[in-house]
Amino acid sequence: MSDQPPDPNAPGWGTPQPGPWGQPPGPPPGSGYGAPPGYGGPPGYGAPPGYGYGYGAPQTDGKAIGALVLAILAWVVCPVIPAIVALILAGQSSRDIAQSGGRLGGAGFNTAAKVISWINIGITVLVVIIFIAAAASTSNNEYLGCVRVTVSRASAPC
Repeated sequence: MSDQPPDPNAPGWGTPQPGPWGQPPGPPPGSGYGAPPGYGGPPGYGAPPGYGYGYGAPQTDGKAIGALVLAILAWVVCPVIPAIVALILAGQSSRDIAQSGGRLGGAGFNTAAKVISWINIGITVLVVIIFIAAAASTSNNEYLGCVRVTVSRASAPC
């Protein structure tokens, strides 16, 4: 190969020769290479707030959910024991939520569990008191498990 530059007047070089349809269209005069002015990508605003990693809603504490379930279950199964366990779980959950710094939620569940449990315990205590008072006020001749039996006109001692 030779070290001489190619001849610009040789066929295939220079301005294109007109074909049977005329001169091919070209860029308008004065335009250079590159994108036209005023165009480009959209300005960088970043992600909208609330999307992406770390911007979710706080996770509900599992103890708060468990406390509410036990408080409701106390109305159906056994009135006192699940209600007391629900109060304990709600107290522990309240501490965990306060110490999480907003990472945990469920304070409403805790409040509902405490209210339901205290109402359940209060009604249970009232029913027990009414039952004891009703049992003490009956006078059907039963005294401490001893039954007075009347035989002929004499009564037998217990």
